[in-house]
Amino acid sequence: MADRNIVLPDPRLLVRIEEEFWTDDGTVPPDASAVMRGAPINAEKFFAHALRQAREYSLRGTNMASLSVDLVLPGWPLDKILAGQLAIYTRYATCAVADLRQAGFELLATGRRPHADVVLPSLSIVEAERLQRTAHQSRGPQPVQAEEVSMAIELDIPCDVQGRDQDGHLWAFLDEATHPDEMAKGHLVVTGDETDPVVARVVDLLDRPGGVKVVMELVGDAGELLEALIRARVVAA
Repeated sequence: MADRNIVLPDPRLLVRIEEEFWTDDGTVPPDASAVMRGAPINAEKFFAHALRQAREYSLRGTNMASLSVDLVLPGWPLDKILAGQLAIYTRYATCAVADLRQAGFELLATGRRPHADVVLPSLSIVEAERLQRTAHQSRGPQPVQAEEVSMAIELDIPCDVQGRDQDGHLWAFLDEATHPDEMAKGHLVVTGDETDPVVARVVDLLDRPGGVKVVMELVGDAGELLEALIRARVVAA
């Protein structure tokens, strides 16, 4: 199922996503109307996140290539998700559950309600591009200024902020890090993506079949933290 000559770990050694269903068999509740995904709505990013998942999780005995989303449900309306799970994102996309299924994507209730995984039929950039086209991009809760978009940001390590583990932690693999030496317990790192970077604290490094897993605890939005430091005159404006 891999693309670009990627070698994936033996799925028998990975975490079975079936153990993280929050419904009996992973079926999304019938009253789920839509899914929400934080920016960037970009096939390359979708592929990177799906690859990371395929290195950590298996589904029905095979590597699971998937993308994290949140479900719009009774008790979990769009505004609540924007204020919670997607609070750090400046852009988001929505897509009807029916449209995803019609396009051939499987949707599983995983992690903690209202989180779900959109499973790609195969780990390929073609499927990531198809998922991008299926999504309907919308303006996020906060406007993005042109100068913010053009600013060059170098992450210490990328991760999918929306794809947290069951303990609410962010995670990625050490070989994704720009600065591997900074990935030590207790260190603060800049993670997420270049559009919406966040600051997190490294809480653990775990040897996993897919590589060394860097587990992080979210501290906050990088821009908001910088503003607070400037306001307190800890750093110069």
